[in-house]
Amino acid sequence: MTLSEGALTPDRQRQLGQILWAYGDQLRRVEVLLEAHIVFASSGREGHLGVLADLLAETAATIGELDLRREVLLAPSAGGPPPTLSELVATSDDAWAAILADHQRSLASAVQRIQYLLDQNRHTMVATLELLGRMATDLVDVPVTGYDRSGRTVRPASSAVLFDGQA
Repeated sequence: MTLSEGALTPDRQRQLGQILWAYGDQLRRVEVLLEAHIVFASSGREGHLGVLADLLAETAATIGELDLRREVLLAPSAGGPPPTLSELVATSDDAWAAILADHQRSLASAVQRIQYLLDQNRHTMVATLELLGRMATDLVDVPVTGYDRSGRTVRPASSAVLFDGQA
């Protein structure tokens, strides 16, 4: 599909512009939510992580709705998939191509930032799980030497152990 075939009338161009702006807003929201997730997870405030997950799910649903609106708006009359943003840039007149290319760069940049944040989140989660694993192993390795009169286990006295292995 090319714009010269009349696929994007001025009204459709306006609608596409609105959809692209909305995509950008939703991607910025994902960035903020992922940054908040990193902050809360790394500071031990896990109580907010469920709320963040709900907000991310809402944002994903909104992005899905935007995808559907874009597909309906750009669906070729002969069937098949709608054109990509790159295809629209390539087939548009100079003024509209510049606007679309700007949106494309902005969205690609947002996706790169989100990927970076996802990698950071993954790193934070792996480090946390490794720390928890070491803590659990340290607790399991402490021998029980007996029981006191109330039936609680008695462990041998030991010096304080910090997480980095230094006493």
